[in-house]
Amino acid sequence: MLLRTNRRPLAAALAAVVVTALSVAVAPAAPASADPAPSVVVPASAVHVFSATEAGQFQALSHERKCPPTRDAAIAPQLWSYLGVTAWIVFPQSTFYPGDMCSMPNNRLIMQTDGNFVVYDQNNQPKWAADTYRVGEYARMQVDGNLVVYNYRNQPVGKRSNTIDSDAVLAVQSDGNVVVYHLDAQNNMTALWWTGTVHN
Repeated sequence: MLLRTNRRPLAAALAAVVVTALSVAVAPAAPASADPAPSVVVPASAVHVFSATEAGQFQALSHERKCPPTRDAAIAPQLWSYLGVTAWIVFPQSTFYPGDMCSMPNNRLIMQTDGNFVVYDQNNQPKWAADTYRVGEYARMQVDGNLVVYNYRNQPVGKRSNTIDSDAVLAVQSDGNVVVYHLDAQNNMTALWWTGTVHN
C-alpha cells in the first residue's frame, strides 16, 4: 500500500485542480443541502493510494475520470480507494476557478462559469450546490480545512463546509458523495462533512 508517511509537509503543501471548461447545464441552484456527516471512520489499512501507473490506467477508461492539477498547486490531486469507493483526494489550498472540476463517471464537482459550485450526477442533474449563482468567483479547499466559495471581493458566500481542521482533505467519491475528511497522523480518515449525494 502506498500511504503518506510524512504527514506535516503534505498537509501544508498546496494542491489544486484544473481542467478545461466543459459544456454543462447551467443551474441557478440545486435541490439539496446536506447536514454534516456522522463520524464515519476509514482506517488506514483500508486505504490504497494509486500509483502513477494505476491512476493512468483508471483515467484511460473514461474521459469522466479527470482531476488534473491546477496552476496553483505544488501537489496534484491523488486517486485513493477505500471501503468500496474510488475518490479524488484534493488537498488544502486547492482552488476551483470557473470551469474547473473533479469528475468521476457517477458525478462531478464543478465551479461553473455562472458562479455556482455544484455537484452533478451522471445524468447531468444537480444534486447539491453552494447556492452562489451569479456571485461566486472561485471555490477553495482552504488550509484550515474549510471548503468555501468566494465572490469577486474575496468575501465568503453561499454554503460552506464549516470544517475548521488543518488536517482535512476533500474527497470527490465514485459513489456520488463529496466529503471532507480529517486525516490523522496514522492516515486514518474521519468524515467531517458531506454533500449527501450518494446515488447509484
